[in-house]
Amino acid sequence: MNPMPCLALISAALLFASMTANSMIRPPQWHGLLIASSTIKNAGAAPIGDVASGGKGKRQTPTASTESADFDNAISVSFVGVHDFSTGPRRRLSVGSSRSDLEKRNGDASSSFSGTFRCADAGEAFAASWLSTVELFLSNGLFTEKSLSDPDCKWCVTMAAGFVFAHQAVSGLALRTVDMFDFFVHHLSYYEKILSGNYVGNRDRCNLEVDVLRNLDAMERGYIARGYNNPSGRKNGQVLAIMPFYSGKNNKFKTRKFLNISVLSVSHVFPNIVLCVATEEDYRYVTDESGLNEYLYDVMLISGLNGTNYLPLGCNVRARAKLSAGARGGDDGGGGAERSGAWTGFDWVFYTESDQMPHLRDVDRILSLALQHPRNDAKSPLIVPHRGVPYAVREDFADLDKVEVGCGMHRLAKVANKTVHSLPDIREKSCCFRDLYCKRNTGSYQHHFDREDVQLFRQHESWAMIAGTGNVFKETYQVCNLTNTRQICQIG
Repeated sequence: MNPMPCLALISAALLFASMTANSMIRPPQWHGLLIASSTIKNAGAAPIGDVASGGKGKRQTPTASTESADFDNAISVSFVGVHDFSTGPRRRLSVGSSRSDLEKRNGDASSSFSGTFRCADAGEAFAASWLSTVELFLSNGLFTEKSLSDPDCKWCVTMAAGFVFAHQAVSGLALRTVDMFDFFVHHLSYYEKILSGNYVGNRDRCNLEVDVLRNLDAMERGYIARGYNNPSGRKNGQVLAIMPFYSGKNNKFKTRKFLNISVLSVSHVFPNIVLCVATEEDYRYVTDESGLNEYLYDVMLISGLNGTNYLPLGCNVRARAKLSAGARGGDDGGGGAERSGAWTGFDWVFYTESDQMPHLRDVDRILSLALQHPRNDAKSPLIVPHRGVPYAVREDFADLDKVEVGCGMHRLAKVANKTVHSLPDIREKSCCFRDLYCKRNTGSYQHHFDREDVQLFRQHESWAMIAGTGNVFKETYQVCNLTNTRQICQIG
């Protein structure tokens, strides 16, 4: 998402306004993408309410080896052997509950699940990620091949694909969980927005990229060692995960790091991943150079686009053709730079971008939500994760004097005295929203993250995240309340 133009937000908002009425099981070898890290001491895990970080100096983050006992849940490759995707997709990895399995258990209610609420606002329902049944995805007639090459298609750019699908195909029926920790994504590239201010004008002198890449390196190792985004370790191969990736024109190293962490984390939940790319360079990277080949079900080089910013929409359109052909038991015929090869046997579709890691504590529960019919009609809902926003804290940086004084990072001071709560296992805590904020226009505020009721949490080596979720179009944020134990959230 990072290299895409921000104009997409405006375009999507305007559209909504017009529509309303190798063969061994092993950790990945990143071919030089893992950068060398300094030795980092184990700071331990602080429970909710204890200070997990604070003060001046380098962030004290456990290495991947020091806490591996916390989870016997390391991420491993999904497939055996390097695949030539020009011949078609791999054989689907079949694992986990099927649709019929979950429909038989539809009446089983979890005593610890707090439920969902319906989002009626476009911005609240947008997370650049969603889960739906295959049928719902195929029913969306808005996306067409003609749109992909249409220079006058203002809404076709960047993030509009996921956004428009949420509201055109589902007519506003998008659900989010009342407890944030049931389903959220960690949105990596938002971190760069927090590093704004004077930093952009002093990039060469400040050189915060070293700190950012060091943190990403530790994060990647932590996900590999623990797989803490899916602590149950239960995967589901009946879900097709779709992810567009464009490395951009500059700083490809960082966007590729984002991609690696995203693919790793998604594979630990939904192992059948399709990557969509728009350039030959990105195709070579993901298939041959990245070390990701054994984590991928298929790779599509999307041709015929009006520009690379049409890639997310192109990914949706071409994925629909592959799934539709699979449902017919046939083939979509390929075309352009793609080749034929239908996708068969899938019950759900999970769409996300290449800078987001999904976190689910009960995979079957979230998949079951997509099978419901809340309005007693034929249309099932879209399940949307909360979009976890990372926030820069002082421990992320090696030289605070440079960062806070020379680079104008005044935003660090806003949260300097806040506790960063350690959250080793999302099954043990809750983050409850105080009201059904998607139904309200009150109670939200614009990025006032220094407010007392704004809490921060961190999972192992991840960046600190704000407890809550945002409205990207209104640029507002609603907080949830961290609890010491997991509980049923009471809405009031």
